[in-house]
Amino acid sequence: MSDGVRVVIENGDDVVRALLAAGIAPSAVLKSAVQAAAMVVEDAAKRRAPGSRDIRNRFAGRTKHESAYEVGPDKSKWYYRFFEKGRGASRVMPKEKKALYAGGERPFAFADIPSMAARPFLRPAIDENEEEAAAAAGLIWKRALELEADG
Repeated sequence: MSDGVRVVIENGDDVVRALLAAGIAPSAVLKSAVQAAAMVVEDAAKRRAPGSRDIRNRFAGRTKHESAYEVGPDKSKWYYRFFEKGRGASRVMPKEKKALYAGGERPFAFADIPSMAARPFLRPAIDENEEEAAAAAGLIWKRALELEADG
């Protein structure tokens, strides 16, 4: 999902210290918190995405006190990158044959592909929902701390 955006909780040192002080392994809570934030971004991206809105989040890795999720289209929607970033005009030439065929009877020596202006949907999904995503992650941390205090 390299054409997606990465959701990472940064500067979570205070939360990590609070979790450690409560006897909670930060990694156990961190993954759930980041996924909750990623789901907020995923939902927003689905509302903005072109076509089928086939947007997903997946776990992208973890370091000692950081977890990351990627939000974006699956491999079958590789062309969504053109919506996100736009593209310049290009010319397609045949590779092995002498002509291109585009479903008709008439072959073409080349095909000119027009440029496409960017119509981003992933980056705005993060930018416009940053506070809601942070609140979703915060709720997971709060519940973990409350469960430990009650238990």
